[in-house]
Amino acid sequence: LRRGIPEHLTNVLVDWGNPTECDVFVIPRTSQDYQQAMMRCLQDRNMLALGRTLAGLITRAEYSIADGAFQAQNERTGRLEIIDTALPFRSWLDALPICAAGLRQTGNASDADMADTLEMKFFLMRKRVSDAVALAQRAVERNPQVAYFYYVMSLTTDMPAGLRACKKGLKCRQITPFVRTALLVRAVDHAAQLGISKLAD
Repeated sequence: LRRGIPEHLTNVLVDWGNPTECDVFVIPRTSQDYQQAMMRCLQDRNMLALGRTLAGLITRAEYSIADGAFQAQNERTGRLEIIDTALPFRSWLDALPICAAGLRQTGNASDADMADTLEMKFFLMRKRVSDAVALAQRAVERNPQVAYFYYVMSLTTDMPAGLRACKKGLKCRQITPFVRTALLVRAVDHAAQLGISKLAD
């Protein structure tokens, strides 16, 4: 990226119409916003603000949340070590369920959606896909207009159910370019696998 994107790829981005919304720009920007949100939380200790920011980042890009920690260099050894910040989490990933719990206590419907988004992402990053899918199914009953919930439901191994989730998710009003693309990819994959299994039968 420091050298610049090759000309033939730049032409594709320009022809598409909005190059800054492509992953090659969105992912680094999201990563920077994520780190800034964590540093801001270190200063203001506002877990609700952190949760709302992270929920927005999750629906912006697949690799929006990293499992980092606050570190400092040990003066004796020269190695980076995790430091105690007196925040209720050490690993940045562990902030997700803590923020989710705080957002649920506000009683606000949009905060409840964000809380579910945070917890689903936490489950996915901890390889607890079945827990994430189960939570998404419950979340859809409360608010069927959040496309990210259907994206998580599409991660099921039940291909017909996954394809149905993709189709419903693509009709949602609350959808980001990342979630739309992810749902399209999942829909094609589920449909192709179902077609191949029918041919095999």
